[in-house]
Amino acid sequence: IFITYSHENEVHLVRVLDMAKKLFREGFFVEVDMFERHFAGMDKMGWLDGRIKGVTFVIIICSPQYLLDVEQKSDSMEGLNTLYIHRSLQTEYLENRACNYRFIPILFDGFSRDCVPRWLHNTTIFYWPKDIQDIMARLRRRERFVTPAIGKPPCIRRNPDHT
Repeated sequence: IFITYSHENEVHLVRVLDMAKKLFREGFFVEVDMFERHFAGMDKMGWLDGRIKGVTFVIIICSPQYLLDVEQKSDSMEGLNTLYIHRSLQTEYLENRACNYRFIPILFDGFSRDCVPRWLHNTTIFYWPKDIQDIMARLRRRERFVTPAIGKPPCIRRNPDHT
């Protein structure tokens, strides 16, 4: 799992790290640039491309700053990395004919769907930590609620007296 996000503030970064730690505890290998700043600094674009292409899922932490960064309304240098990742994800999405196989948009409590880029609006948007069971099911590629087995078909008899 690769987690992409924008630097909203320190509280936001702690929430991103807490999510990553929770996913580690649940048995997932998680990559976040905060864990590998030294290696990422050697070849940032190569590192980002490797993470994006080499993982099964990309969690997109959507926030007001994330939306500003991907809509190019931000002047932050960190926003350029976010924009680069976002464009790579959006390109893959379009190449898949608007089918989302790997991207999981997540909003932390307190953020609204308005923070989610429009191209992700037709996919399931999760709230952390409220939707944690649904998120875990998605990451495990299982349905949270299993459809029960179909029982024996009913026996329908025709009454000969009432035709």
